[in-house]
Amino acid sequence: MHADVVIPQVPVSPFTYRIPDKYLRWIEIGTRVVVPVKKRNFTGFVIDLNSQSSIRGLRDITSFKEPFPLIPASLINLIKWISEYYVCNLPECFQMALPARLLTLSEAMIQLEGSDDNAKGIRSSDLPNHFVSEIDIRGLKDAISEARIKLRYKRADWLGQETSRALRPFYRQPFHPNQSQLQAIREILADSEDNRVRNYLLYGITGSGKTLVYLEVMRAVIERGGSVLALVPEISLTPVMEKIFIDAFGERVLVLHSRLKESERFRRWEQARSGKCGIVLGPRSAVLVPMKNLGMIIVDEEQDGSYKQETHAPKYNARDVAIMRGQIESIPVILGSATPSIESYHNTRSGKYKLLTLPERPEGGQLPVVTVLDMRKERTVSSSLSATLVTHINDSLLSGKQTLLLLNRRGYARYVQCHDCGKMWRCPDCDINYTYHEKTEKLVCHYCGKTETPSEICPICQSPKISLFGVGTQRLEKTLNELFPDTTISRMDLDSTRASGELERIIDDVTAGKVDILVGTQMVGKGFDFPNIHLTGIIMIDLSLSFPDFRARENTFRLLTQAAGRAGRRSTAGEVIIQSFTPDEYSIYYAGNQDFEGFYEEEIGYRRKMFYPPFTKLVLFTISSMDQVKAARYSQILKNKLIALKDGYSGRLYRLLGPAPAPLYKLRKYYRYQLLLKLDSILKFNMALRKYYPSAPAGIIPRNIKLSIDVDPQDMM
Repeated sequence: MHADVVIPQVPVSPFTYRIPDKYLRWIEIGTRVVVPVKKRNFTGFVIDLNSQSSIRGLRDITSFKEPFPLIPASLINLIKWISEYYVCNLPECFQMALPARLLTLSEAMIQLEGSDDNAKGIRSSDLPNHFVSEIDIRGLKDAISEARIKLRYKRADWLGQETSRALRPFYRQPFHPNQSQLQAIREILADSEDNRVRNYLLYGITGSGKTLVYLEVMRAVIERGGSVLALVPEISLTPVMEKIFIDAFGERVLVLHSRLKESERFRRWEQARSGKCGIVLGPRSAVLVPMKNLGMIIVDEEQDGSYKQETHAPKYNARDVAIMRGQIESIPVILGSATPSIESYHNTRSGKYKLLTLPERPEGGQLPVVTVLDMRKERTVSSSLSATLVTHINDSLLSGKQTLLLLNRRGYARYVQCHDCGKMWRCPDCDINYTYHEKTEKLVCHYCGKTETPSEICPICQSPKISLFGVGTQRLEKTLNELFPDTTISRMDLDSTRASGELERIIDDVTAGKVDILVGTQMVGKGFDFPNIHLTGIIMIDLSLSFPDFRARENTFRLLTQAAGRAGRRSTAGEVIIQSFTPDEYSIYYAGNQDFEGFYEEEIGYRRKMFYPPFTKLVLFTISSMDQVKAARYSQILKNKLIALKDGYSGRLYRLLGPAPAPLYKLRKYYRYQLLLKLDSILKFNMALRKYYPSAPAGIIPRNIKLSIDVDPQDMM
């Protein structure tokens, strides 16, 4: 018998090995093994078993780590799919999927000695937790009875201690669903009882109670002995959802994310794998956690781009991986959103997903009244605030209500420029404007983090006339403090929430009514429920439309709708004021009218005309090098290779655009070029790629060139 083994630390694996007869009963798909590569041993994972192999000179598997599969076969199949679909190698996928300590050979070892293979001595503290529950302990009872292993306590009638922490009751909060919530719950549970596995899009307006629907269907799954995987788009949102889930389900909830210490992350991963929790909650990295009796997957805010891994391979989208996991394991997947992605909503039209709608807020909650201000005609009080918006802020404060202001630009000033010669201070590594931060009095590059102290005299013309232009959240906060000196103003952006616990503190202060005005970037629109916010002001929304991205309108509509949804989430209608220089642009128009259907019809027509998703699949190739000439030259070489690849592609659509300089042409000292490929099938493209270039993509790339392959890109920069 032979095994194909992926070795996460060896990029060119998998390799094939013989299974020694003495290990045949132990080794299955998913088993963690030790295998030789050249003169070293490595940890690997069995992904396939074969009775025969045509390869000569195969080496034996050295040993196995656990006498059971560490990863279920269904997850092995999912990882294979990720490798194929996202055009990356299997070792990269295993590195992404598993805790780091499972990928190496360094771990505690237990040695059993003695004439009858029983233990002379054993230190339980050395025994890995994940091995204790499933280790073969034949002879251990004899060792205890013969006093070769001594127990401090062998029997106890009662173990316990006094505690002030009460056990949480199961689902203690009362739930009174409205008609649309009840209908959604009934449809999901009815399909489940009839063993109909479906994907659902739960589309509900902001504040419509999607979370309550999640809780009710989760309760039903857990009562049947199943478990639930719930995904949120960002780590910052896990504390909010964690509190809701723990209030409902108590200690059954386990939170898993990449910011945990490695030892704690592994401990929780093992708890999930061994079935010691009923619910796993986490961001995109949790999508591959193994779970016992998984009965449902929930993807909250499914449209959020944070589900996409952008920085390194595999560049997967956790939402789409969740859909595929549901298909492989035959379990339902619920996608929830107040602003569904165009692709997901299109899937409801084509019958791939079942659409469930929540068109109203519970308990008589009203949608906010939205006003779009034409800034070409408005009188301004400052560079960013109209007189109309300032008046509404003052009225809100006088009535004892809170105000939220969204400006999707952090920092103090967007750029610094010499008034006389026009010099602009730019990051030398990224060739983009520095942003000035008043608190640190530094120029900061928001792409690479490089900082510089601003000079008082222009180095080109020696002029002292250096000015700050544009506005960020810091400058807006300062302006508001000048206009409303007796108010408490708080800021929520990446800079103000870097320190541990700061985001939670801001959320608690706003919820408790300690903040009068909250200023923030798009972070403030992501699922937070602030009950006393009456007015939402959205400033300089036109910046969102200026991005060179085919999703710019969709992102603008989403940002407006999500931010507007923070206003008036109880019985009284809130107010939303949108400041724009292009009020007739259809993303702003439909957001102002709170009309997703209207926006979808306009946007889907544009996508169809321009061959953009959901009508095509996109693959974005980004070539980068510290040598500008080499980057340009290799982009042409890659273009020729992709043109030649067309002959082996069996799909209908194969349209190549570029190469062209990337919108962010220089980033972290690297010059960047892009090619964009429009296809009708990623898997057919991958088949052609593997056939024409068996070692692709790594084998065709020179050492001084970096090549990024991004399937279904979210960031076109």
